[in-house]
Amino acid sequence: MGKRDAAFDSGLPVPALHFRPGNAAPQVVRAQWEVTKMMDQHAYLQINAGDDLRVGDMIAFDICHPCLTFDKWRTLPILNAEYQVIDIIQTFF
Repeated sequence: MGKRDAAFDSGLPVPALHFRPGNAAPQVVRAQWEVTKMMDQHAYLQINAGDDLRVGDMIAFDICHPCLTFDKWRTLPILNAEYQVIDIIQTFF
């Protein structure tokens, strides 16, 4: 995730959920996790040494202003309760 994917000019995205494939559901992230900087295609996530984060884990982020992010996406995935993509909708921003 980077500036091409999420708004950053009214506040950086905030990590909200941590999901590891194979787990039943995402968990709330640790309060100290923080995006400190964004580049075009990368975000810098500050975590603590020893935090249980692995390659392949997924992190969901809250955004400060939806309209500033939605204009970057032509389609949005629709998820079911198991976080599987079940549909795609087209945006017109």
